[in-house]
Amino acid sequence: MGLHIASGAWYTNNLSGRDTRARAHEGAFELSFDLNHNLAGRTKGNDTDDAQELIGGEIDCVTLVQLSDRNALKGLARLLDRMPKPLPEMWTLSLYLEGPGPIPPGGTGGAREG
Repeated sequence: MGLHIASGAWYTNNLSGRDTRARAHEGAFELSFDLNHNLAGRTKGNDTDDAQELIGGEIDCVTLVQLSDRNALKGLARLLDRMPKPLPEMWTLSLYLEGPGPIPPGGTGGAREG
């Protein structure tokens, strides 16, 4: 799944997420993306450079994450439709670049895109 990520003046549309997971539980909503493979490229390119910048310590706040995968968005919409209303105002977003995220595969109430 393609991702557009921004933080202040820094912006990338070169990263892609895998093993995207979403979970709604206990009045909270969590969404995580595994970006690990962006660091493991055989050749150095924009995706590797952008992933290195993201984990380099200079970016401490992400202000925008835009998903560009129709199937993942449909799964997310289905999960949000099943959630009790009103939806939580605060969501947890996790971008993982060095290992798997905390949401277990097939986690309770989750949507998953591989």
